Amino acid sequence: FRSKNCYIRQVTIPEGVQIIDREAFMACDELRQVTFPESLVFIEAEAFKNCGMLEKVVIPHNVTKVGAGAFRGCCSLKSVSIPAHIPSAYQMFWDCRSLPSVDGMIIVNNCVYYYIGKATTVAIPEGVTEIGAGAFRHASGLKTVKLASTVRCIGDQAFEMQKSLREVIGISALTEIGFSAFENCTVLEKLELPDTLAVVGKQAFKNCESLK
Repeated sequence: FRSKNCYIRQVTIPEGVQIIDREAFMACDELRQVTFPESLVFIEAEAFKNCGMLEKVVIPHNVTKVGAGAFRGCCSLKSVSIPAHIPSAYQMFWDCRSLPSVDGMIIVNNCVYYYIGKATTVAIPEGVTEIGAGAFRHASGLKTVKLASTVRCIGDQAFEMQKSLREVIGISALTEIGFSAFENCTVLEKLELPDTLAVVGKQAFKNCESLK
């Protein structure tokens, strides 16, 4: 499904539609409301990117995947309902600054999707189970990250390019670190990997030349 009219204010996608194409509604500046069908399975990358007036998203239970940057730049988005089985995707909710945040962290379904704060020390709150793909990639001045005991997964590129990051502590129950999760964290010195860790992605610690 792909929209041919970017001046619409609301849209109901008909039953039977299974895929919303890449960039289908991208930059539809007037779009305020979208209703998805129960038949929907896949929302492709950047499908609703930069829909600046979109305020609410309710994703049906049958959806299995949402693509990278699907809702990036939806700066008026205040409410998101997304099934827990859908994996986080890179930039899924980047720049969605109207979503509720905790200490600068936009958290949906116990996953930190994006960080909009400027603190040098960040404490991931208890209950969070995942640091989403690219969540802290563009943070500024971050030096210390304290993980909650509930965090199980650090997603792909979660802290990539954090060149001021020196330590990540509290990694007590981590089971997975995604690819390039800490790539180019050149001053990272302290990160103790637990026995629970089962998966370490490619280039997870590439160019972490200070890591001991």
